[in-house]
Amino acid sequence: MNNPNARSHEEPIDSLIIYKKRTDISNLDPEERDYLESYERGEWISDLTPERVKELQAYARVTLEEREKERESKKEIIDP
Repeated sequence: MNNPNARSHEEPIDSLIIYKKRTDISNLDPEERDYLESYERGEWISDLTPERVKELQAYARVTLEEREKERESKKEIIDP
């Protein structure tokens, strides 16, 4: 189901961070959760509507931005 032309994340998203961010998606049905997890792994899901893809992209973008902020704050603590 992997699409070689699909854009993937430059680095894998930390599953612990994803777990912490799941509060806003806890109402998803099991199928949508599977879709989201596949999307997070960089797999293309053709069953998703364009609107849902946009929602998932926004979710992934925010998650990556927050991860980068956390990484920068950890770097400041280690290298003051």
